[in-house]
Amino acid sequence: MKVIKWVLATLAAFLLLVCIAIAYLLIVVDPNTFKPRIEQLARDQGVDLLIEGDLDWQILPNLAIHIGRTELSSNVHPIPKTRLQSTALSLDLLALLQRKVAIKSINIDGADIDLQNMAQAASLAAAPAAAAGTADTGNQGDLKAIDPENEDSSGMPLALAIDELDIKNARIALPQSQAKGAGAKMQRQVIENLSLHGRNISLDGTPYPIVLRFDYVDPALPDTLSTAFESSITIEQKSMRVTAENANLNLILGDKPPIAIDFNLTYDGQADTLSVRDFQLTHGDLKTTASASAKNLAGDIEFETSLDLKATKLRHLLRQWQIDTASIPENALNRVAFSSQLQGTKQALNAKSITIQLDDTTFTGNARVRLAPAKSLTLDLKGTSLDLKRYLGDAGKDANQKATTAGKGVPGEALFAPIAAPLAWLDNGEGTIDLRLAQLSTHELTLKDLKLSLQARQKKIQLKQLGMNTLGGSVQTQGAINLQTSMPQLNLVTQMTNISLAEASAAFDTGAVIEGQLGLSLNAQTRGATVDALHNNLNGQGKLNI
Repeated sequence: MKVIKWVLATLAAFLLLVCIAIAYLLIVVDPNTFKPRIEQLARDQGVDLLIEGDLDWQILPNLAIHIGRTELSSNVHPIPKTRLQSTALSLDLLALLQRKVAIKSINIDGADIDLQNMAQAASLAAAPAAAAGTADTGNQGDLKAIDPENEDSSGMPLALAIDELDIKNARIALPQSQAKGAGAKMQRQVIENLSLHGRNISLDGTPYPIVLRFDYVDPALPDTLSTAFESSITIEQKSMRVTAENANLNLILGDKPPIAIDFNLTYDGQADTLSVRDFQLTHGDLKTTASASAKNLAGDIEFETSLDLKATKLRHLLRQWQIDTASIPENALNRVAFSSQLQGTKQALNAKSITIQLDDTTFTGNARVRLAPAKSLTLDLKGTSLDLKRYLGDAGKDANQKATTAGKGVPGEALFAPIAAPLAWLDNGEGTIDLRLAQLSTHELTLKDLKLSLQARQKKIQLKQLGMNTLGGSVQTQGAINLQTSMPQLNLVTQMTNISLAEASAAFDTGAVIEGQLGLSLNAQTRGATVDALHNNLNGQGKLNI
């Protein structure tokens, strides 16, 4: 009995001493006296730390510390210059005894981060993953290695849990980018009013909600882009699996219609795969659905995507974006849709089952693009009837006259720019285009069974076929365009058969009454960098039958 009393008395005395020590720490010891020592320890690690605000702490019921205004930076490590108005951290002491980093709360207010280069940006982006990695016992430097003698026989890792994360009033200045053009100023993008809130965050596979909001300011944008993201996140630390369920991303640019994106995402770190399901983008009348999957993310990535842009009134959407549509007839761009199956790697992209809907016209086909040297482009499209009058309106009636005079004296770089630009992208690669159209209508002509086939390589274009039925007859053309020199060269071979002179006279409104048929066989060559030069250097021979 005396032993029990002695033990109880000893425990009571010990508890009294602990209480006295705690009271002494909280009342007598001022934590601000440790600021110089903390700053010196940081300097020893190559980090410049300045604690301007007050330090405060508490031990019971939870271990907590509050830090006032703080600044930190480093010339040694990729740590951006950062200012914090206030930071508070609260830990659950009892949970620590159960091998859990149980954080009751993390509160950061008024963070201002100035990213000077991409290395600092990458360091900031990797910070959450690095923090999670410290709780992974399979990695170097893990917490399990701190005390191997006291390791749980079950091999359980030191788990991480955060009851509440609250970041508000944050600002991130992104690295500067050089603006294009002579005398242009450096451009700086800024993320402002950033807030991040999460509850019951863990790495054990338990879902937790997260809300992120910020404003993106970019000199290249006409207005501020407001961004909001919400989702239920699940992180399984052992299997390296991350999921985002019921994710919603909302983008608003000034007074424009909001862009709402909903999706579900799964990333498997062990298998190195990513999948996106139930993707839906809504923007005014526009609605797009998609799904995607990718593998070998860290190496030679391979991906598959199914994309479906539902029929939308593009005209109405352009008006919502305050884009002038006065020159476009009212019956144009009222139904636009697109769908395709995409497969690709870092080097190539293959678009299968392409369907393009433009009002009453439908195009179907396939396309292949190779990005790695040597580059290549293959496009095969087949379309129904296309009425250009629907899109040109009255402005197209005198288009031929304007096209005839517009190029006079224009340098070759501008005259052949629509052709030279794709060839420049191909470099020394090869491009092939095959286009078939059931009917093409203009103000003057109706072209039926239009077929265009061309091949391009090294600034040379081979027109393999340009054929059509028109004016009661047919037209077939072959030729070549050489843009390898400063004086482009053109060679054309044209065959016209059974062209109705009566239909031609009526189509071009000559005012004359002509009957009969026209046949033409022509082999022509020319060279020049302007329309005038092409006319002056025209040379050829042929046969004309009327």
